[in-house]
Amino acid sequence: MKSVVKMGVVAAMVVGLIGCASSVFAQDAQPTPAKVKSHHEGPPPASGEISSVDKDSITIKDHKGVELKFKITEKTKFGTNKSPQKLEDLKQGEHVLVTYHGEGDAAEALVIRELPAHGHGHVNDLKK
Repeated sequence: MKSVVKMGVVAAMVVGLIGCASSVFAQDAQPTPAKVKSHHEGPPPASGEISSVDKDSITIKDHKGVELKFKITEKTKFGTNKSPQKLEDLKQGEHVLVTYHGEGDAAEALVIRELPAHGHGHVNDLKK
């Protein structure tokens, strides 16, 4: 009788171990989700006034007075889908938003679009 009980206990332990092992292997067998880059990844866009612009680069001065330089490549886009622009449309003194990747000397402009001039449409203008 003791041997029957022992065999029952051993059988129960084996079934339990098999059940645990199968759930562990099932978790490992599940595909891991692909790493999808979000448009929110990377540095935030830079904005400022154009200090200089040519066919190879644009330099802007941000609201703190810091100058930031970005390479312009054949991949750089200008404006928006609704309001496309060309590099030639950008002039010194205009306010722009630059979406980019990289940093320092390797910062490359992805999209450059013109922003409204500062003070335009300000809340204080409504009080006049």
